[in-house]
Order: sequence, then C-alpha cells, then structure tokens
Amino acid sequence: PAGFGARVHFPVLARMDTETGDHRLLDSSGGGTRDMPRSIRNQPASTYGHEGAVPTGTLFEAQFDTDTGIVSGDGWLLANEDGEYHAMLIATQAQRGNSIDTAEVQARYEENMNEDGGWDYRIRFSKWNIAATTGVGTPAFQDARAEIVASMTPELDELIASATTG
Repeated sequence: PAGFGARVHFPVLARMDTETGDHRLLDSSGGGTRDMPRSIRNQPASTYGHEGAVPTGTLFEAQFDTDTGIVSGDGWLLANEDGEYHAMLIATQAQRGNSIDTAEVQARYEENMNEDGGWDYRIRFSKWNIAATTGVGTPAFQDARAEIVASMTPELDELIASATTG
C-alpha cells in the first residue's frame, strides 16, 4: 500500500491466560481490539511503560486463538525514517520484542497463599482491548515479537537481506 515500506507479522502480540513476570494476566474471555486499524509504535529507548514511543506503522489485523492462548497480528511499517529504522531493528533482532497497549480495561487484584506460606498475587485483566502495539526491548511476554515478512522498497529489501544473512 502507498506510504508503507515493510509488511510486519506478530506471531505473538500477547499471550492470554498466561501470567507475566510482573504478575499480569490477560483473561481470554475478555480480550478484543478497538476498531482496526491501530497504531504500531517503536520505543527507541528504555523508559517507563511505552513512554517516548513514536508511530512507525499500522496494525490491520489481530487474531485471538483461545486454544493456544496466542494473540497474533499483521500490519505494515511506514516507508519513512521511523518505519525503516523499526524494520531494521526487527530484521536484525536488535529489538524485535513487542508489547500491546491496552484500553477499556477491567482488572482485579487477586492473591493466594503459596506453598511456602507466603502470598502470590496477580492482576487479572477480565476485560481488555488492544489499542496499539509497541516495539520494545524487554517484552512482558518472553516470546512476544515481530518479524518482517516483505518489503516494498528496494533500499529496505537490501537492508533486511544483509541483516538476516550477515
């Protein structure tokens, strides 16, 4: 499509019914998206949350597989400096991690006594919508990531080819 440089696939945007290291759980019965398309952004520096993230593309599809718990998606990165930089980070795996931005959230704090007599806790998101997705260095879900599928610009093709074969 006009204005886009690279097609991007997210094999894992997020995982449902799986607790993150920081004790969040996205309940599969409550997941959805805002109206599509949504923004793809890149966070070029490690900061709080997704602070400082810049728009780099458009997420056109999100799929929710309740059997595997995987949320996946597809979109395009922009044919501009920010989009091409994000594509390079993904292609070289320098920063291929991904983190969804949620909205319209309903959540509750849950705690249980563990086997050692201490307390385990989590925050269960019983309702949540994907509002955007952001490229990050440290995703909450270990396998959340992006992959470049195709490119529309020769310069980006060369960059991706050299990054993936080098």
